[in-house]
Amino acid sequence: MAEFVFDPPLLLAPDATIRTLSEAMDYVRGCATVRRPHMQAGVLRALSAARSDDQQRLAAKGFRLWVETEGFIC
Repeated sequence: MAEFVFDPPLLLAPDATIRTLSEAMDYVRGCATVRRPHMQAGVLRALSAARSDDQQRLAAKGFRLWVETEGFIC
């Protein structure tokens, strides 16, 4: 199964372009200071556990919601 791809890619602060769930996981892990750390942990768990197409889509939606909530979308 192919990895979920954000189309169009997400442009995030500071100077990050997210195209895949793997890149999203790296971004989440690299965010040390966030307003909602419990949400960050849940997003990371969902991204890590996503295997099926449906799970990947849901994890991608959760990631997008989290970056929007944290104000990381450029």
